[in-house]
Amino acid sequence: MDDDEGYVRLEVALERGGGDTIRGTVGDGDGPRTPFTGWLELMSRFDTARARGCDRDAEDSGGRGR
Repeated sequence: MDDDEGYVRLEVALERGGGDTIRGTVGDGDGPRTPFTGWLELMSRFDTARARGCDRDAEDSGGRGR
């Protein structure tokens, strides 16, 4: 996976301990890290990052998509 075209790279930091609920932050390196609590919020952060990546691709190609 040396070619990152078509991918959104994210950093996920998970809290240690924290009981039964997964918690942490997600960031893409271009802005602030976004906190999440639970699997559904984590998946929501992934979906948001993917959508932003698609928007950036459309802007880079002059609005024509990929």
